[in-house]
Amino acid sequence: MSDAKELESLRREVAELRERVAQLSASTRQSSPPAHREADAAAEASVSRRNWVRAAAGAAVVGTAAALAPRPAAAVDPNDVVLGAVNTTTQPTTINFTGNEDIGFLAQSGTEFFATASSVDAALAGWTSRTQHPVGVYGFTNVNSSNAAGVVGTSDLNAGAGIRAEHRRSGVGLRATSVSGTAVSTQGAIGVDSSGNVVGLQGRSTSGLGADMAGGQAAMLLSGSGTDPTTRTNAHAAGEVDVAVPPGSTTERELWFCADGGSPGVWRKLAGAGTAGAFHPAAPGRAYDSRVLVPNPGMLATGVDRTVSVADGRDADTGEITLADLVPEGATAIAFNLTITETVGAGFLSLAPGDSTESSASTINWGGPGVTVANAGIVKLDDARQVKVFAGGAGSTHFLLDITGYFL
Repeated sequence: MSDAKELESLRREVAELRERVAQLSASTRQSSPPAHREADAAAEASVSRRNWVRAAAGAAVVGTAAALAPRPAAAVDPNDVVLGAVNTTTQPTTINFTGNEDIGFLAQSGTEFFATASSVDAALAGWTSRTQHPVGVYGFTNVNSSNAAGVVGTSDLNAGAGIRAEHRRSGVGLRATSVSGTAVSTQGAIGVDSSGNVVGLQGRSTSGLGADMAGGQAAMLLSGSGTDPTTRTNAHAAGEVDVAVPPGSTTERELWFCADGGSPGVWRKLAGAGTAGAFHPAAPGRAYDSRVLVPNPGMLATGVDRTVSVADGRDADTGEITLADLVPEGATAIAFNLTITETVGAGFLSLAPGDSTESSASTINWGGPGVTVANAGIVKLDDARQVKVFAGGAGSTHFLLDITGYFL
């Protein structure tokens, strides 16, 4: 190429560079303070034919600076980082992401993401391998309000969960820690505790007496072990609550409470299919009177039994129902007061569940005619909220049954 042609080519390049510098300078001045605009104008004026090399270098620098100016960053798939743009493939938008899990956005600290540690598809994921404060996602609030929360999970579907805790290996699915109040340190865990023991819900406190697996007082430990806790040999702390499967069953569950720590400790059964449930005291109500017309009048004689419903409260004079569900559906037993009156001869009455075929225990006795006497007790119900009254001895009697409470 001749010198003249080469010079002409250089002139065209310089002209293009000057035009590019002018465009970039104008763009910069629109967002720069006045002092910066004056400096930009002076810099532009200093460009001439004799310093075209410096202008070319300046254009490259300005172009680089403009590229680094704050604005949404985008990359073409399948690059990792895509900010301010939407991916068109299945590649995730991530920061420092080297795994292959289906995660929408991953923020991580430490070495590369341990892909096998997670198999849950997620829109947002946090992960860390740091040894000091190793937290993947952290939420914090300093607002003193019952509505304030560092992290909130909400589900708008019947089968969904706002926050779900999962554990892997001997980790903890969810842990809550508090250092306020009188407790030195408390923590709760869902999933697996630090010793690798499977737990449903665990709460601990290092203040107070007793010791759990971490050396603190166990506020609550739902282990769901599947075995009767009284038959175990491992140590338990006072305050533990356990869900166990009763012997011979695969579907029923029992709830146990550890009243005193030890191996296995002192356990008390709170509820289960074989227990009556909680006692509900009630205002005394008349459920039956054999002297009135309804529902089934007449004295009860020796060798005869009578099935009596205790579901409803009845009028003391007529026997008509005045209170439906005096004993609600689902009740397993009642506390009662049984009265006998206008007795003939001597005998006894025995109360049993309504579906019983016989009874060998006495509930109330009388020794002669004209006796009126009462006795209180507890009896199991059948599924229809009924009891059966058996008469024995050599006499007969009227009887009244009043309800003072029920178990449900």
